Amino acid sequence: MRSRRFTAVLCAVAMIGFSGLGGCAAPSKTNPEAAEDNDPFESVNRKVWAFDMELDRYFLKPVAEGYRAVMPDIAQTGISNVLSNIKSPIVFANDLLQGNITRAGETLERLTLNTLLGAGGLIDVAGNHGLRGHEADFGQTLGVWGIDSGPYLVLPLLGPSNPRDGIGYGVDSLIDPFSIKMRAANIDQGNYIRWGVSVVSDRTATIDQLDEVKKESLDFYAAIRSLYQQQRAAAVAAGKSGSSAPVTDLSVGLQTGSLVSPAAHRDEVR
Repeated sequence: MRSRRFTAVLCAVAMIGFSGLGGCAAPSKTNPEAAEDNDPFESVNRKVWAFDMELDRYFLKPVAEGYRAVMPDIAQTGISNVLSNIKSPIVFANDLLQGNITRAGETLERLTLNTLLGAGGLIDVAGNHGLRGHEADFGQTLGVWGIDSGPYLVLPLLGPSNPRDGIGYGVDSLIDPFSIKMRAANIDQGNYIRWGVSVVSDRTATIDQLDEVKKESLDFYAAIRSLYQQQRAAAVAAGKSGSSAPVTDLSVGLQTGSLVSPAAHRDEVR
């Protein structure tokens, strides 16, 4: 999907530019302690966040609520399983790049079992037998290699991110076997359909959690920023240790442009 590749690369380039400015940026006037949260662009980020929230309020969340209302739970789970299975080659590649041979073996085993015995991934056969899934992405891989995340950023449509994860998103998008195959076969519709279903499925999975966070938070922006940064730190730590423990990312449902986004790291396979 050429447009998606262009968007991913453009975002990565833009964030590299932001990163270069990060070293001399002053703490935000909105929050003098923003530097402690690695958020030197907080005033701009909050404006982008407000835009993303309006998009979520009037479009994405209603669509997700409608999807949850009309789609049986078993169908939602099956769709989520298929999407996870399609992403497995990217997870496998990053497991290897992180030096996690055991995790790579688990990913390959899950992909094989679920594809052959689970109707192309519709049924999580491996998970039903105790082989849990996990996620790995190139942004996480860069973190495992010791690359700093850079400043916290909120991007239009993509949501919470940072320069390292933006670059990782671009790389993962370029090497995604499903997208490569669709482009080679001139079936761009397959990529668009996958993207749309993935966005709705992710947002549906986090409706209740995000509503609760918003209800309990004095500052929803700051709460999501903290959750995202903690989740990404946990993902990098898991990559370094080789742990397969799931890490739930509550911000994933707000990343409306995410397909294999490093901001959409839901290590819990349904």
